[in-house]
Amino acid sequence: MSCDELDYGYAWCYQNLFSHRSIWKRRPSTPGSARYLAMSYLYKRSNRFWHLLIKHRLTQRFGGR
Repeated sequence: MSCDELDYGYAWCYQNLFSHRSIWKRRPSTPGSARYLAMSYLYKRSNRFWHLLIKHRLTQRFGGR
């Protein structure tokens, strides 16, 4: 697997795993679901730095090379 393929796969996974739809579908059906949703949106959806890196396909530059 090339670095570009890995970078593309990472971006695809991140966008799909942390999409609004995916977060909503994974929410627990217990009273703690509000806490889960709040943490998911605050941590996974509001991290603008990672969104910027993924959008510009720069994640491979932070892999220790």
